[in-house]
Amino acid sequence: MKADLEARNVKRIAIVMIPSRANENRPQTLFPLFVLDSQNDWFVTTPRVVKLVEGVCVVTSDQVVE
Repeated sequence: MKADLEARNVKRIAIVMIPSRANENRPQTLFPLFVLDSQNDWFVTTPRVVKLVEGVCVVTSDQVVE
């Protein structure tokens, strides 16, 4: 997904990484990268795209929604 976003030149994207005990490697990306707290258990299907409007989630998807 990251390569697809970079190839499409999508703007205003941030990557949020959910820590994994199996792999702590951070991806190389041109987008801002945020990592969730590893002391919590996170349950989410990934990859996941969340569209925010004025900080409020308006849609989630497994693909970029423009």
